[in-house]
Amino acid sequence: MGIIVAEVLENPYMQAFCGFRSMATGDVLDASTLAKIRGKLGLSFFRYMEEKTYEVLIERWIIRKKGMLLDATVFPEAIKYPNDVGLLNDVREWLVRSIHKLGKALGVKRPRTYKRKAREIALED
Repeated sequence: MGIIVAEVLENPYMQAFCGFRSMATGDVLDASTLAKIRGKLGLSFFRYMEEKTYEVLIERWIIRKKGMLLDATVFPEAIKYPNDVGLLNDVREWLVRSIHKLGKALGVKRPRTYKRKAREIALED
């Protein structure tokens, strides 16, 4: 079962928007239904709908004219969360690189960063 089908089956408001008069079950709606409807409506309808949606978002000041409308389904799944230990290590490495760049700009040959000690601490239990 697709994500959209699951969302519609769980949400009575979405079902009312889709025209159901009572709560629908899994037997009434499935992913092939959506594929058939998309095929019947065609590409030109979806382009038209996207343009109108974009216009409404601009009129209501939700996005700027030069903004970009993104579909969240294409974003990568490998997102680092704030509690990810690897994220802390990435920040530590970025900081060391930044210190070295700043040191070169200031004319310091080898700025003291304690990067070995910081790495040991980061890798401790």
